[in-house]
Amino acid sequence: MTTWFQNEARKICQGDDIAPATQKRDKRGHPASDKSWTPRSVCGSIFSDRVAHKQREIAEGGGKGIETYSPALKEVFGTLTPEEKEQCERLCKEWNNAAPSEDVQRK
Repeated sequence: MTTWFQNEARKICQGDDIAPATQKRDKRGHPASDKSWTPRSVCGSIFSDRVAHKQREIAEGGGKGIETYSPALKEVFGTLTPEEKEQCERLCKEWNNAAPSEDVQRK
């Protein structure tokens, strides 16, 4: 409902000749591909197995849930070695300048 008002209310108030708002698009033209990567989000992507394991530990065997992802990611990122943190920072810069690999995008 809110989206409709944001899109249509301008037309009612200002007329039909209003140009639609342009979406942010990256080099590939896909609107969902403009994610801004941080070292922590890169960690969640490349060390997803560690994060999933930590999620199960936090949930005490209750399975992975959205409420356990952030604490698990924070803990895993805090336990990375300096070399692994450097790798996350390097990949963060690379992925923000150019799209990550197809395997990463599929995850």
